[in-house]
Amino acid sequence: MTDLRIVEVVNDSQSFTEFDYGLIADPANRGWAESAAGFITFGLGQAVVKVLEAGNLLIEAKQRLAYGEYLPWVEQACGLKERYAQQLTQAAQWLNPQHAAGLDSVTDVTTLFLLSADATPEEVRQWALERCAAGDPPTRKEVLERKRNSSQTGRQRTVIDEALKAFRISEEARSLAANAQRITTRQLMDELGADELPKGKQHVTDAATFVKDKDGWIKFHIQQPVDVPAAATREQVDFFGDPTPVDEVIPIAEAAARMGFPTRHQLSCSLTPSSIAKKGNPRRNGWEASPASKYAHCTVRRVS
Repeated sequence: MTDLRIVEVVNDSQSFTEFDYGLIADPANRGWAESAAGFITFGLGQAVVKVLEAGNLLIEAKQRLAYGEYLPWVEQACGLKERYAQQLTQAAQWLNPQHAAGLDSVTDVTTLFLLSADATPEEVRQWALERCAAGDPPTRKEVLERKRNSSQTGRQRTVIDEALKAFRISEEARSLAANAQRITTRQLMDELGADELPKGKQHVTDAATFVKDKDGWIKFHIQQPVDVPAAATREQVDFFGDPTPVDEVIPIAEAAARMGFPTRHQLSCSLTPSSIAKKGNPRRNGWEASPASKYAHCTVRRVS
């Protein structure tokens, strides 16, 4: 009989060392493990048979042996590296009876590993089965080349699908995307007139909308209507006839001029949460300002 060792088929193997079967706690599993290791090491037959038998024994061993027993047994008793054992078990799981019958002409174990890998497209596997059925089993190099070409084709299909989707979007959306621009967080804070970046993935001003994606911030030039109360409604009369202050939402620059701040930035600094927590809402020239829900705006009201 021909003495074939799986560990000699690929370079991902290691030399044998004496395994102490006393390390296996369950006595019933010791004899089984020794017999299984002998078959895995000296299995006879074609590559498909070796992979099926060795892989299935490794799967069973993982179920039988206790935690901490399996890997030393694989490495020492079977002379296999952990990665190679994983390839054997994965290939055995993929090589169902239908596949095994179709691939029995493949004599290279590594070719079976390539076909059973998770990253291998199904079309490559079907191509290999058709080649075997025609009596012309593919070589390892041919399988690698086929996988590489299949990956490139898949990427081309994805790009074409993306292009088709772009054609179907509205003209307004294409125009918006064409004029959008990427900005930094610092630029966003300047646009919002804020010293601290507000929470959230989308911020809106009267001139633009800012959206966060995985690469940073995008500025879309979408103008928003600004809801500012009319001058005639700046004072209301309560039930007793006394005038009461009315909140106005106005741009921070206008509020700074109305309150007598030298610069817009000084009022903006006074409206940060940390400043308000220490000093309260800023008051000046008979006006009090507070943060507004609209960025780059604030709420002002008359105070005595």
